[in-house]
Amino acid sequence: MIRTTSEFPQIQVNQGNWFATNFDKPHTVSLVTNIHFRKGKTFNMNFNFSSGRPVTGLTSNYVVGGIFVPNFGNRNEFRIPNYFRIDFSYLTNGFVRKWDDKINFSVYNLTGRRNAYSVFFQREGRSQRLIPFQVSILGSVFPSFTYTVSFGK
Repeated sequence: MIRTTSEFPQIQVNQGNWFATNFDKPHTVSLVTNIHFRKGKTFNMNFNFSSGRPVTGLTSNYVVGGIFVPNFGNRNEFRIPNYFRIDFSYLTNGFVRKWDDKINFSVYNLTGRRNAYSVFFQREGRSQRLIPFQVSILGSVFPSFTYTVSFGK
């Protein structure tokens, strides 16, 4: 939590009241599981969860002289949705016994969840009202396949 105080009320953020910083995430959980099966075979799973970060949200719109004017709430009063992601990978020895080769199959964001990176407000169509939009950076499943050969040690 943070606050700004000043003898000049015009420059105080959030009327001098305490508010959450942009990096405030009260809950963060990361679990990593590595399971080694037979020689050279490994299964890995990652679980990530964190509370949504605080944002300053639009609480209402009002009209002045035919123009919509946005009315934002207190500083960082709202939070974007929580972040949740599961990844997994499987690593095994390769095809050629004489080489030091490996095959890795992995999936990033197994659930395909569109985790919010940020929320912004913009006018929708010809409407003058501001509408919230959620930005997701990687909002789908990303599989990958890697074949690695190491030459020399």
